Amino acid sequence: LWVLDNPEEAEPHLARSSVLVPNSTDTTFLLGKVRLRLGKNAGAVQALEASVRSLPEDADAHLELGHAYVRTGRYEDALGILKRAQELGCTDAELYYYYGVCLHEMNRYNEAQAQLDYAWRSGVQTLDCIRRLAAVQTRLGRYQEAAELYGYALKGRPDDADLRFMLAVCLKRLGQVDRAMEQYRPVS
Repeated sequence: LWVLDNPEEAEPHLARSSVLVPNSTDTTFLLGKVRLRLGKNAGAVQALEASVRSLPEDADAHLELGHAYVRTGRYEDALGILKRAQELGCTDAELYYYYGVCLHEMNRYNEAQAQLDYAWRSGVQTLDCIRRLAAVQTRLGRYQEAAELYGYALKGRPDDADLRFMLAVCLKRLGQVDRAMEQYRPVS
């Protein structure tokens, strides 16, 4: 979609269109998505809240608003709107990822682990998902599982010092001090 491929160009056009035709639900929804893509999270929330008011039965609008709430740290609000998206039939793997992010940020680690694991297995195979899932496993004392996830992430980012450090922490907790020390090698 042109709008999402060129968000910098699209955003001012969509903003003008939403003023000229304030009841255009498609324009408001796209404006919210574009603002999310651009990191204009407060503006995204505003547009997506309007979209949800106009489209109260649209699961995608609820999912995107939940995403915007996550981005702005409104985790309780995000959980409520994501639950509504699920009630409306949303089965997108990102729904479970956003649930997991909220629960992780709210220190509800067992619940976060279940949601993030489901999202991961359902196709949300991003570095952030791996990091969060591994961090939750670490918090739950599941160092072997966390070490495997950090190791997996390092295959794609072998010079990532943060991943190496967290892997070393897990290996040390597993009593594998020599392997942990290998993680402190200089990165190229």
